[in-house]
Amino acid sequence: MPLPAQVDPRKLALRSAELVGDIPVNSMSRLASAVVRINDPAKATIVFKIDESGFTLISGSVSVSAFAQCQRCLHEVDICIESEFILRIVSQENEEDWKVKFIDPVVIDKGILDLYQMLEDELILALPIVNYHEIGQCANNLDKFTYNSSSITQTGPFDILKQLKN
Repeated sequence: MPLPAQVDPRKLALRSAELVGDIPVNSMSRLASAVVRINDPAKATIVFKIDESGFTLISGSVSVSAFAQCQRCLHEVDICIESEFILRIVSQENEEDWKVKFIDPVVIDKGILDLYQMLEDELILALPIVNYHEIGQCANNLDKFTYNSSSITQTGPFDILKQLKN
């Protein structure tokens, strides 16, 4: 079941609502440009609540399976991108709301939150820095490039000077 594209987080927080659903693949174009392809819709669970100081909090998790390019063999590798998050709704006018150190702020416009964009942002932030197959599973045989220290004689940077001295 797809999640709604836009929500009013304050109304959902007043009801302590929980949303569980999918994000369609065609709604994640920025993430799609960062990977080779996205396999399935992203799965998300989002909880809206109001904290003790009266701010709206959004917490939850989102995950998606995708194919990325292996940096060893340049073929596709299957990756799972997962993110858990806690966010605080803030207004653009009141910068004092932004000073909580441990909770990331989300600025909303006119009380409406673009849920797909927020969840796609979380997935983009959770992308691995480098994608690669496990050793031995790459299409290229990387075992032939192993270093054998017994076949190479150790030389120092001044060994060439010893030859000149003789």
